[in-house]
Amino acid sequence: MVSRKLRVYLGGSKGTWRRKFAKENQDCECYDPFKHSKQTALVSFTQKDLQAVKETDVLFIYINYKIYTGSCIEAGFAFARGIPIILVFELKGYIDPLLLGISRKVFTDLDSAIDWFKKSTYVKKVRK
Repeated sequence: MVSRKLRVYLGGSKGTWRRKFAKENQDCECYDPFKHSKQTALVSFTQKDLQAVKETDVLFIYINYKIYTGSCIEAGFAFARGIPIILVFELKGYIDPLLLGISRKVFTDLDSAIDWFKKSTYVKKVRK
């Protein structure tokens, strides 16, 4: 049986958090939509990013801004395909209940989520 790296789609807010996640989880293959697709080409990046979600093992979403429609679309697409969603929601106040309901694990701070993820069974059990 050949093992491979866990594929993780990093959705959500822009920023340096993706580099931090990748550095802490070097045994994962991370897809960063801001790095791996041309975000200014609306139709092509949408198709490429949704294809990447389709091919991922885990969707990790970090939200710290008020408009997160794209992340909700990625999450709904992942949920429909049976892909587990890990949500980090650092905004105070209202969290969309549907997004909460489809997430396997929810955190309110990034460091806790990254620490949990690198120790979790998601990293140890990759679909063969």
